[in-house]
Amino acid sequence: MEFLQRGFRFLRRYFFTNPRYVLSYLAHFWWDSFTFNVKLMSEDEFIDHIKDGKSLIRIGDGEVNLMLGLKNHYQIFSPFLQKEMFNIVQMYSDKSPYILSVPRFVNTSNKELKSMGKFQVWMPLKVMFGIYFNKSITYLDAHSFYYDEYLERTIGQAIVNKKVVLITKEATINKQSNNKKLPWPFFATIIVPEEESLDSYAAIESEIERVVVGVDKKELVLLFAMGPVGKVMIYKFASKGVQSIDIGKAAEVMYTGESISYIV
Repeated sequence: MEFLQRGFRFLRRYFFTNPRYVLSYLAHFWWDSFTFNVKLMSEDEFIDHIKDGKSLIRIGDGEVNLMLGLKNHYQIFSPFLQKEMFNIVQMYSDKSPYILSVPRFVNTSNKELKSMGKFQVWMPLKVMFGIYFNKSITYLDAHSFYYDEYLERTIGQAIVNKKVVLITKEATINKQSNNKKLPWPFFATIIVPEEESLDSYAAIESEIERVVVGVDKKELVLLFAMGPVGKVMIYKFASKGVQSIDIGKAAEVMYTGESISYIV
């Protein structure tokens, strides 16, 4: 009975808003071997891209929720954010000014996800990936920054000579502003709301523009940890030639020795 109720809720929620998603989900639900063989870039490849000035946008289950018309962990649903998430995904190519990262679970079969207890979490991502993402190009593993010292080994060394601007919540800025282990002092820090930052979009964008005015774009790197709204900003600033990197929760633990690998 519970299975039927869940199925009814699923159909009621998505059938009229995204019937293509419903049909694809149902077609692949019972397919235990359903997976992709997407190439995920190595650390060295990632470092080279960052040194070349590419930006980074991470897509996870929260962003897929927005694409499906649901709320995100940090943000209520917004048609504007939904549209921007689709733009970010569908405009991605080898020539994009940004790298797109997706959870490595796109390469995990349904059978494996079920054995891990993660089928309900990542099946929507796989279905959406199959419909809307380019399967022929390389992505970064979106969980990379949760691996111990990954940020330090990659971005940390690649931006060592740049003017670094950190854009995130106040608690993280306070913590990292006192971190003596950082290899680069912050050129500037910008405090943003912990949640529902869409209402402050224009003010945050204006503050970033004010901070970086007159600075050579090639010398700048913006580090964002502000949920889906930050990803939209990265998309915009990357198109303007300003390197912008979505580091998420790694902002809280970079160069501290603390681990967040349990999140994966």
